[in-house]
Amino acid sequence: MTGTARPLRFVFCGVGGQGSLFASLLVGDAAMAAGLDVVLSEIHGMSQRGGSVVSTVVVGAAHGPQVGDGEADVLVAFEPLEALRAFRYCSNRTTAIVAVQPWVPPSVAFGTAKYPPVAEILGELRRTCARVVDIDSVGIAETCGSRQSQNMVVLGALAASGVLPFEDRHFLSAFRLRLPESAQDGVARAFEAGKAGRTCVAATR
Repeated sequence: MTGTARPLRFVFCGVGGQGSLFASLLVGDAAMAAGLDVVLSEIHGMSQRGGSVVSTVVVGAAHGPQVGDGEADVLVAFEPLEALRAFRYCSNRTTAIVAVQPWVPPSVAFGTAKYPPVAEILGELRRTCARVVDIDSVGIAETCGSRQSQNMVVLGALAASGVLPFEDRHFLSAFRLRLPESAQDGVARAFEAGKAGRTCVAATR
């Protein structure tokens, strides 16, 4: 297997139920399909619905999956507040892909805490990161026929960002590996809609 010039370090963050861990596995699978070395972390946090989840992927020659403070080349956040919580991994070389639909925690729903404005979260990221790509993954996924496909929309935005060291076609290999045949067309549509940053054409027919 070959490696990138230096390891490319990804941090994925979200809440349980959004599919952030599965998305990180697909990135690892796609990188391996391209012949790259990959190391994936164990999941950190609460994987059940609603709990914070962080996972890491390192593509290229590396001794382990650890990503230290300020070391993330790419932050993939499936929820704005989780992006803010993962802010310590970012630096002026980080590209951040951020889904903008909040997942309101119980403390906010019950009125014991406040959710910061999404615009402020994105502004904080933009002050530090090299680039921030925000995407309405839930809205786009719903036009594709399944809110649950929001993680595929985010992966599409990641692919369109140009930071990945492999071609989009390698994601198709990952989809075939991880998903039943009946789900692959829908997933591919959501992925393409995320790349385009717009609603899913198939759902408007």
